[in-house]
Amino acid sequence: MPNFHGADVQALQKALNVLGFACGEDDGYFGPHTEAALQQFQENVGLFADGMAFQDTYAYINRLHHVWEGKPSVTEAESRIGFARAANVLERFQIAVIGEDPIARSVASRMWNIATATTDNSGMMLCDSEVPTDVDLVLEIASDELPADAAPRATIALAECHNLAQRIRTANVAAQQKPARIRIELTGMTRYNGTFTASDAQTLAVRLLDGVCDALAD
Repeated sequence: MPNFHGADVQALQKALNVLGFACGEDDGYFGPHTEAALQQFQENVGLFADGMAFQDTYAYINRLHHVWEGKPSVTEAESRIGFARAANVLERFQIAVIGEDPIARSVASRMWNIATATTDNSGMMLCDSEVPTDVDLVLEIASDELPADAAPRATIALAECHNLAQRIRTANVAAQQKPARIRIELTGMTRYNGTFTASDAQTLAVRLLDGVCDALAD
């Protein structure tokens, strides 16, 4: 609601800022920036993204209190995760990657190539729609948005995301069913006029792999 304010709004803003959904200063006023951040959070954890903080949204915020409570807000900039730390993550976790279309499959295959080059014991695997039951995380990469009539899914729009690791971490922890299935949308980052190159796919693959490894690192 426009100009709605209070301690509950301020607590919500603090949580959103720490979880990676920047809404500006936590001043207790529910303005357009808070609404936009809330919509991104809802989309990230698979809720209906209406930008309204009802009981279901606060339930997710409260479930994640151990992630955000007492923690500083994330910065907008992301940094590359170290090689050794990435290898450690890839050896400890089984990560299934699915590409839903030709461009997404190109990015997914390059993620697998980089992971395999990082360590011979990488737990990253390329899959079709079906994945093994013993994986720790499933990433579904797609070039398009979900249809408007599709059920809400845990989704990260990469073009709008400046803190990918925190977004992945939040979606993974918030998932009610394991393994978490997180949809990564490349909308706005790919072009269908023949100019999307192997270099473009490699750049996206590196960014995604860094984000995943950082999200799962201790």
